[in-house]
Amino acid sequence: WQHKYSDEDTFTVVVPELGPLKIKRGDILGIRVHRTTVEQEFDLPGQYATGMNQWLDTKLEVDPDTVFHVTASGTIQYPNYGNSSMGPEGSARFGQINGWLTGTLVGRVGSDGQIFRIGTSFTGGLSGKGTLQLAILSNMGNQPSNGAYHIKVER
Repeated sequence: WQHKYSDEDTFTVVVPELGPLKIKRGDILGIRVHRTTVEQEFDLPGQYATGMNQWLDTKLEVDPDTVFHVTASGTIQYPNYGNSSMGPEGSARFGQINGWLTGTLVGRVGSDGQIFRIGTSFTGGLSGKGTLQLAILSNMGNQPSNGAYHIKVER
């Protein structure tokens, strides 16, 4: 909403859903602002691994002013490696990539954005503008995997 002062006793508030409203200052008892929360939940199958350069585009637009919260749970398994399981925090069994465990849930903003660690939880804002994209950090190449991470994004 926007407001425009028309004189000292009244002002006009423009609400997209209602249009302009003229309000007397003396009629205001208080002002409460509600932020709309956008939520999206989905499963991220193990095929979305950075080693294969596969990223899931959440279609959620973010910019430097957007603060969002991501939570993740679930497991993926690699059948060719003894069906080893790992969760969104990754597994030390398969080593690290840039200091993060293989299997860690990671994100970026836009297709060229800087990769950041999510793990089981991330809250914050990021530089850049675009859609939030998610992947599983992997050095497994084209290895098949089973399972998925369940992800919830709120902004």
